[in-house]
Amino acid sequence: MKSKRSFTCSLLPSAGARAAFLLASTLLAVCTTASAQIYAVNVSGSTVGVYNFNGTTVNATLITSGINQPYSLEIFGSDLFVSSKSGPLSEYGLDGTLVSSDLLNGNITWDVAVSGGNLYATAYGSTVAEYSASTGIAINTSLITGLSNDTGITVSGNYIYVASGTTGVIGKYNLDGTTVDANFITGLNSPSGIKVSGNDLFVLNQTGSVGEYDATTGIAINASLIAGLTNPTNFALSGTNLYISNFTGPAVSEWSTSGALENATLFTLPSYGPEYGYGIAATPQPTPEPATWGLLAGGATLLLAGWRKRARKRA
Repeated sequence: MKSKRSFTCSLLPSAGARAAFLLASTLLAVCTTASAQIYAVNVSGSTVGVYNFNGTTVNATLITSGINQPYSLEIFGSDLFVSSKSGPLSEYGLDGTLVSSDLLNGNITWDVAVSGGNLYATAYGSTVAEYSASTGIAINTSLITGLSNDTGITVSGNYIYVASGTTGVIGKYNLDGTTVDANFITGLNSPSGIKVSGNDLFVLNQTGSVGEYDATTGIAINASLIAGLTNPTNFALSGTNLYISNFTGPAVSEWSTSGALENATLFTLPSYGPEYGYGIAATPQPTPEPATWGLLAGGATLLLAGWRKRARKRA
């Protein structure tokens, strides 16, 4: 009588390979967990929503109270700072839990940037103020002066970059407020958002474009990296992608940092009559370190070796 061969167990990898598979799967899950998300503002609805990077909605009304016409967003660690056009700066956890409804004790901000333990704020005026990011206590309310309708601000390394909307200029300053170059980048059209990645500085012009510049010299790399936008207001940078919020629609589009369109309508914001998409922020997208990729590759190699060994025994 011909014996039957059972494939149920022989198809399973060895115990060592199974362990390697479990390790690789765990590491891959850690690297791809969707903890990174996009937060976006709808001014007319006074809401802040949260969305996945694939455009799916997590909670379109994550924050609905304690804010009045939210304008800009800033993420630092596990904190979300919300600037309002008609109210104080509020602080929330990334889950929407209120931390402080008036972090700066009544001081109105237009845009903020956080670095270390300090918060730097513009107020659509002529100055940049510095506060403690944890307590909101003022450190220097006139850290940088002589600006003209300062709109966007960002901090990268030891430098502060500030956009002046009416003059079309971005200035570069040291963290102590001293001037590096008040006319670091000129000839812009209603600049608002500023983001820095490595040595690349990206600027959003509300007239419909995003330019790319050298963050060290201010020299244009591509002043029209992205063009033809309709009513853009601000943008977020995460990984190798730019997420641009539009005033009407309102909708968010996705672009690569090389200027390629990825998704013209990644997601839309809730409609509340007059539709104002404005502030937007994104958490860093998890990117495995080279050592992590090595562990993943090693686990896959062990798994394959285990399967091949079992296959040779069956042959």
